[in-house]
Amino acid sequence: MKFARASSLPALGVALGMALLSACSGIPKRETDQQLLAKYTAYAGEPVSEFRTYSPFDSWSSIDDRHVLIQTNVSDAYLLTLAPPCIDLPFANHIGLTSRFPHTVSSGFDSIRVGREQCRILEIRPVNYRQMRADAAKDHNLKSESG
Repeated sequence: MKFARASSLPALGVALGMALLSACSGIPKRETDQQLLAKYTAYAGEPVSEFRTYSPFDSWSSIDDRHVLIQTNVSDAYLLTLAPPCIDLPFANHIGLTSRFPHTVSSGFDSIRVGREQCRILEIRPVNYRQMRADAAKDHNLKSESG
């Protein structure tokens, strides 16, 4: 009884590895912290002393250990600057907002809770989230048409 030679197995492994690497190259890379902060800052207004929220916030994104974006509804978002260091923020799965007054989050008084850490809010800037999303969609459509 004759067996097939195993010499074709290494070539198959190399071909499979190359296929996997080429597939991974199409995955978009996450923006750096500085790029993400610059993107949100470009759409951020002047600092405000507080914002109101009548329900739990919709979502949040940590940017680095000093900044977090809080989205309170579909079109309202706030860029918060926190007292450093808020070491666990970039790795957090969930956060909490503390507020001294019901439905109001204030800079200088209130905090973001990350695990056992409490990070005081130094600055609140409203972000024109609706315009940011519209511009991103327009850029995406332009890239799709040219690519």
